[in-house]
Amino acid sequence: MLGQLQRSSSWTGRVVVLAVALLGSQLHASGAPERALAQPGAALILGSLMGLMMVAIVVARLLGRQLGLIRTDRQAVGALIVMMAAKVAIARTLLP
Repeated sequence: MLGQLQRSSSWTGRVVVLAVALLGSQLHASGAPERALAQPGAALILGSLMGLMMVAIVVARLLGRQLGLIRTDRQAVGALIVMMAAKVAIARTLLP
């Protein structure tokens, strides 16, 4: 399976990228978006930008396109995990 993720575009890799993105969205859905909308400033902007970048990565990989330095599905999964961790850290530090 790891060999499939190392290729440029495979069905296995697309499924894994989509599954990681869906699991990450469920992990972050514990009320942080509502708190970010209530707070003006950096938390809303940073969270929105990170979310848009994550969506761009998922859409690009589902279409089989390369996005910057992300050329394989394995790199996309790694980038998504790092971005999810950053979003959670931003929400924990900036939101009450």
